[in-house]
Amino acid sequence: PPFPTRWLNSTGGCATPHGGTGRYDERWQVSEIVCRDECARMIDCLAYEFGQVGSFSLCELHREVIAKTFRGERGVTCHVKDSDQFRSMLWSLMPSTSPLPPQPLLPSASPVEWAPPGGVQGACRSATCDMP
Repeated sequence: PPFPTRWLNSTGGCATPHGGTGRYDERWQVSEIVCRDECARMIDCLAYEFGQVGSFSLCELHREVIAKTFRGERGVTCHVKDSDQFRSMLWSLMPSTSPLPPQPLLPSASPVEWAPPGGVQGACRSATCDMP
């Protein structure tokens, strides 16, 4: 892509505004980097989900708007392309009587680096990534 893709990250599996999984393509045994890069190249890929199923890695390339995650899914992450379409969808989910706009969404650090103060692995160095 001409500009780097910005991602909004969350733990859990990707879910549509109505709580379903939506339409997606599966890629088995690929790395998260390959999964992310393939979604970034595809104009109709709006989000990707990555996780482990037993000893296998699973990448899901989502083609429908993703608004939330299934938080109970351990070891799975959901990454939504930061786009005008996504932001419009978030605004449409806000109650019309809400006096305040939604909080701005922050892009992820790329790549996410895990290290606590002092440089030992285990904590996130970015203000925008989720802790495992």
